[in-house]
Amino acid sequence: LSLSGIFTNLVIKNLVDRPRPYTMITGLEPAGKIPVDSSFPSGHSSVAFAMAIVFLLTLSWIMEKKKAMIISVVFIVVAILIAFSRLYLGVHYPTDVLCGMLLGIAYGIIAKVIVGKIRERFMKREEEGL
Repeated sequence: LSLSGIFTNLVIKNLVDRPRPYTMITGLEPAGKIPVDSSFPSGHSSVAFAMAIVFLLTLSWIMEKKKAMIISVVFIVVAILIAFSRLYLGVHYPTDVLCGMLLGIAYGIIAKVIVGKIRERFMKREEEGL
């Protein structure tokens, strides 16, 4: 979440500064709350996919693999629904959502690697009796 919040919402959105589709496409009325920040990339898609990927890659550390896979699939489906909802609501272009999804996948992998290294250190200390 931190990676997505910092890089997607604070850095990339401000660098690209792409207008929202409803400000550019005549007749497009966004549904729901109207976002005021930049359109590219989709922060919602980024966060949703980051969390889904983290669950996919790490839940098996703490629970049975079959249960972990079922939960992970549910989160991936929810992430996909969130991504498509951004298009349905008229607040993002397809490329905003696609890039958000790809960034989220990358953030999830990066988070798994970082947490994996920390986990390894704790497990090594535990084995050494420290």
